[in-house]
Amino acid sequence: MASLDDIDPGFVARLLESERDKWVVARWLGDTFKQHVTVRALRVRPTSADRAEYADQGDLEIVQTVEVKHDRTRMFTGAADYPFADVLVDNVNTYDRKQPKPYAYVILNADATYAAVVKPAQSFAAWTRRDIRNHGDGYLKTVYCVPLEHVMFYRLPHAGPTT
Repeated sequence: MASLDDIDPGFVARLLESERDKWVVARWLGDTFKQHVTVRALRVRPTSADRAEYADQGDLEIVQTVEVKHDRTRMFTGAADYPFADVLVDNVNTYDRKQPKPYAYVILNADATYAAVVKPAQSFAAWTRRDIRNHGDGYLKTVYCVPLEHVMFYRLPHAGPTT
């Protein structure tokens, strides 16, 4: 079986040099975008015959936050029966402080059978601010809302009530 050095004499050296680059990018993502980054382990195939087993699955993984909210009073299955023209996403002060920003907001309907999904990276430019009264104490708060055309709706697979 031919070794990597026979087929591509500089491959292993270039691969080892690229390991430093992964760490540079991981630090940059963490520092600049406040991302939680995992650097995948370097695996060098012993022979060219093992290339499928050692195929690159990516260099870094980013852990992303998903906010889950449950609207316990409203039933909806999609945009057609959603009771408002927009979806309340989060309190402005709370969202603005979050680092990193959430990947998505998942808002469940009353019986947790459907979800409205908002992805800030794709929809933030369409968000608006609205002052609303808190149900519990009447406190006025400012929230972000997003129009329904920026919301995706999904039926949840378990389709059963939560307690």
